[in-house]
Amino acid sequence: MLSFFKNLNFMMFELIYSCGKSHEIFLQIALFSSRYLTTILAVLLLGLAIYQSKYRILFIKALVLTLITSLISTTLDHTVYFPRPFTLGLSENLIHHSDNNSFPSSHMIVISTIAFAYLFSSQKWIGYVLFFAALMVGWSRIYLGVHFPYDVLGSLVIAFIVNYVAYLQLKKFPKFAV
Repeated sequence: MLSFFKNLNFMMFELIYSCGKSHEIFLQIALFSSRYLTTILAVLLLGLAIYQSKYRILFIKALVLTLITSLISTTLDHTVYFPRPFTLGLSENLIHHSDNNSFPSSHMIVISTIAFAYLFSSQKWIGYVLFFAALMVGWSRIYLGVHFPYDVLGSLVIAFIVNYVAYLQLKKFPKFAV
């Protein structure tokens, strides 16, 4: 059964990694999504929180939850090892990434945690935009050959669970259940 999931992970990787390889535009979109998208959106959210007080608590919630998921990611990074696709010879190292642990994707865990923080709030429209951005980041990390689909999916699951637990806890305190 484990080999089935491993093979499925490799097949999904190959499908995403190989599609559009002959189109420079896909590479540029992937590079932008991987390098800049999360930072740009975080700065925009910070600006929104600074200039619109109704977004401040939500921004702080997203920040705290991102710190929690980053701590979980770091713990997993130091306790289990999953090789990156390029270390197995399955892809090029297009962004000159180190050959450290692949699971979970730290880029994906950050943007998906922020997206879920907004999805589990009254500002769902921002959450939808951020979730689309998270999908772009996840796709880019696979397309650039530095993560397997399960690394991205695992990050998404961790982000969801942490946000859902926080949502249930914050419901008890209406002032903070934004």
